[in-house]
Amino acid sequence: MGRARVGMVVAIAALAATAGCVPPSDPPAPPAQNTIPVAPTDPVGADGQPIENLCDLLTADEFAEIASVSASAPDTSGVTDTAATCRYAENAELTVLVTGSVDEAIQKYQEAVSGEAFATVVKEGPIGGVDESLHAVGTDSAGLALRRQRLVVSIVMPGTPEDGEIKLIQLAARVLSRVHALGA
Repeated sequence: MGRARVGMVVAIAALAATAGCVPPSDPPAPPAQNTIPVAPTDPVGADGQPIENLCDLLTADEFAEIASVSASAPDTSGVTDTAATCRYAENAELTVLVTGSVDEAIQKYQEAVSGEAFATVVKEGPIGGVDESLHAVGTDSAGLALRRQRLVVSIVMPGTPEDGEIKLIQLAARVLSRVHALGA
């Protein structure tokens, strides 16, 4: 065979290989994907584990550490899956409500901010990323209330320290970081 024919045979074989006449090899492996863990939808406690009741959203140790209150674990006998008032000490409490509708949550939020700890409004909207929030002080306590969709949370701490708003926001941030889809 002449060189021209050999070249043509090689060219035709190469063309046939690229046209699919050669059995396919295994497809390449897909590129590795960075996977981001899915956030839990159930509320979790300070330990990252599912809560047993709504009072687990904030521990007595956190209340003591952040609000400088001598706190103890709250009585959870009256706590339900949708409502809890957790008393850690005198004038130190967390109230959590998961309502049936946004309208009901708006009403419960208004009731929450009418309590003694909310007698004098200091600031509206101290917390971003929620539908409503309010920091206020009473005679011997300070409070922060917030509403996110059907979830209503209020936190009260004793006294009216200058840094009360910051402490209440820190406590609320811990609660919000744990409620996940609760009330959504």
